[in-house]
Amino acid sequence: MIKMYKQKRTATRPMTVIAHRGYSSMYPENTLLAFQKAIEIGADYIEFDVRRTKDDVLVVSHDASLERCGKTNARVDNSTLSELRAINLGSGQQIPTLEEVFRLCKGRIGMHLEIKGFGITPQIARMIREQCVESEVIASSFKHVELMRIKEEVSDLPCSIVVPAESYEGASPAVMEGTFLFKAMAFKATGIHVSQSCLSEELVKKAHDAGLYLNVWNVDSPIIWEACLEMGVDGVFTNDAGGLIQYLGQVE
Repeated sequence: MIKMYKQKRTATRPMTVIAHRGYSSMYPENTLLAFQKAIEIGADYIEFDVRRTKDDVLVVSHDASLERCGKTNARVDNSTLSELRAINLGSGQQIPTLEEVFRLCKGRIGMHLEIKGFGITPQIARMIREQCVESEVIASSFKHVELMRIKEEVSDLPCSIVVPAESYEGASPAVMEGTFLFKAMAFKATGIHVSQSCLSEELVKKAHDAGLYLNVWNVDSPIIWEACLEMGVDGVFTNDAGGLIQYLGQVE
């Protein structure tokens, strides 16, 4: 019998609430403030993205540059931590280090960590071990080889396959489902993260039959939250974690 990895939950809900880049509909994304607010409202997980600075510090930023969030063209990989710290990301927030995020969240909320760059995985794995958060982190990446690498370093770490939605434009459901499941098996993943545009009841069923959890990104609409519930989705990435928590409280 296939054993399915279960994402832990901080509350009893029919779906796991994953605060995408923290409580990002209300606070600056991927900042300690957004993560703290996600903790306070009772989200099950935060999701964030990890990159490395010019001086080899792991930091949390979705984009390669801070142009969108910090109104500057400074690139993460071409700037030192002190240079990046001088940039206001909104509400006086600075770019956080991975260590700071682990220290804030450890024992308080689960963490979905997305690996953004090639070659930074061993350093991420060391930080996970040093901060003793192996049981609180789920790793994911569009760069699937990095999932293999992090499992070589932290063998029991759950990992999720993420595939760009545009990869499946025009593809048949059977091809899409087969590719997701093939990649998950090939890279020893415990789950898959799919765009809402790729979601189907059949894909959810096939993932569960294969012992995989399935999370959907990024959903801020109650109409689609309802569809996710009906399909048996395990977790939802959302910018509006507060709204999703309130919605799920009404349907319990």
